[in-house]
Amino acid sequence: MTELQQLTAVLAAILGLGVVLLGALSIVPPTAARARGLWRLMRAEIVIVAATAAAFLAGTPVLELVVVLVAGRIGFESAHVWCVAGSVPDVERARLARTAGLGLALTTATLAFVPKPLDLVAAACLLAASFAAAAVGTAGVAALRRLTLMSRVAAFPGLAVFALALAARTPTTQSALLLAFILTEVFDSFAVLGGRLFGRHKIFPRLSPNKTIEGLLTGLAALAIFALLLTMVISAPKALVGSLATAVAAVAGDLLGSAPKRAAGVKDYPTIMREQGGLLDILDAWLVSGPMLAALWLLIG
Repeated sequence: MTELQQLTAVLAAILGLGVVLLGALSIVPPTAARARGLWRLMRAEIVIVAATAAAFLAGTPVLELVVVLVAGRIGFESAHVWCVAGSVPDVERARLARTAGLGLALTTATLAFVPKPLDLVAAACLLAASFAAAAVGTAGVAALRRLTLMSRVAAFPGLAVFALALAARTPTTQSALLLAFILTEVFDSFAVLGGRLFGRHKIFPRLSPNKTIEGLLTGLAALAIFALLLTMVISAPKALVGSLATAVAAVAGDLLGSAPKRAAGVKDYPTIMREQGGLLDILDAWLVSGPMLAALWLLIG
């Protein structure tokens, strides 16, 4: 069994345990009412996990194609929300969001499919072309605002998804990406569970008002326990480094994803799943933790 297959089996086992745990909490009187309200999130989580596992098991070309499609969608979502924050008119908002999505998708495709070293040159040209397309038909202050918006999208989620595309090219870093996804899901899921059941004290009241200290501690505790179990599949140093890096990166990704929404005064990115919001709401933490763990894997071997 390959490392990807082992990690996929671990992911399936974690999801099964999560269903059992939520089921138990749903029948214990002190937690029943709040736990039952989480089943809609669990159903969405099953879909997300199944889609992710399928993408990784399908092979490198399919995984790279999925990353390109993800880049296009989250580029659209990010630009849309930044347009709302900047009070861009609806008609112009639609054009800019489509331009950002297409620009991010094409740039990511060059990083995924064009041979080195031409990939970086082609990516830079396509990214510059998408900036130019965004500014077409405007001048002066208006053009500067459009370019500023595109630069924000390119910074995040752009740079993160570009790194994701590079990491998706090789089996070693693919394993790191999948491990980061698993660790991020464990951390986030238990943070949500702890926050819903025990959350009292806000940790980032303005930037991410739903996050609580109790939820964060619950997520960290679950991550520590899982890191011990993970040593049955990978080495102890990798399990430890991976867990610590994921905890930091996941929080950073969540805050980066939340910043545009707070600026725009909206709860979610354009919806792709009713229970989860937009694709960027689902993947913001992993967009940082995945490339970071892939880079660490290359460093520690």
